[in-house]
Amino acid sequence: MSSESGSSQKPPQSTIDLTSMTPMEFTVVSEPWTKYKLEDQTKLFVKLVVVKVVRGLNEQGQPAYNMNAQNIIATHLVNTSQPLVRFKVSEQVLKSVRAPIRQPDVKAPYG
Repeated sequence: MSSESGSSQKPPQSTIDLTSMTPMEFTVVSEPWTKYKLEDQTKLFVKLVVVKVVRGLNEQGQPAYNMNAQNIIATHLVNTSQPLVRFKVSEQVLKSVRAPIRQPDVKAPYG
């Protein structure tokens, strides 16, 4: 690789000691669905659900976070009257969630 002026080289990533990471409690603020329309007019809904968050320190002593998450996917077929099809969540994810699913706190903007 040449080192011409203007070339962009990524700095080396710092390493994180995953064994010393601390689990973090968190509150779901929002878990929006991302919506796609496929060429056959099927509507595809996708969202990322965070299951676990851990915090540690990198080599420079700065906070570093890692998470476990699951993709949730649903479809809605336009040509049928069937409701959304939801995929089963794995037993591992269900066991890792300690609290029941909570609705996010929705507050009016500016007050």
